[in-house]
Amino acid sequence: MKRILLALIAGLIFLTGCANDNQVTVKVEIDCTEILSNYDLLDESLKDEKYVPADGKILELTEVTVKEGDGALEVLKTACKENDIHFDVSDGYAKGINYIYEKSCGEMSGWVYEVNHEMIMSEYFVSQDDVITWKYICSFE
Repeated sequence: MKRILLALIAGLIFLTGCANDNQVTVKVEIDCTEILSNYDLLDESLKDEKYVPADGKILELTEVTVKEGDGALEVLKTACKENDIHFDVSDGYAKGINYIYEKSCGEMSGWVYEVNHEMIMSEYFVSQDDVITWKYICSFE
């Protein structure tokens, strides 16, 4: 009986460990500092610190836990939900964050992201300890 109980406990410990194996912790930040030097182009309705903070940081570098292999967009969704930040995602694209949308600060403006300080132009699947920075750019120059 004692062996059966020990086997059950060992099995539960193993299964609990396996359930968490596919979770990874990454860091994410949301930055709109480029708007600050292009403020004259910003949509009038967004010229407020509740949309564009004085330091340009909508979200300081923050840890989130997601499933290993989730995309950068899923990291954004998780971070925004956990920090009560408005976001609008459609067809695998971040259309708006904190009510700042594509073309809110010029015809070529919008959200892009970097992973580990490298600009990514396609879908990226996260790994443990990745650092994802969502940036609002006012042009692609």
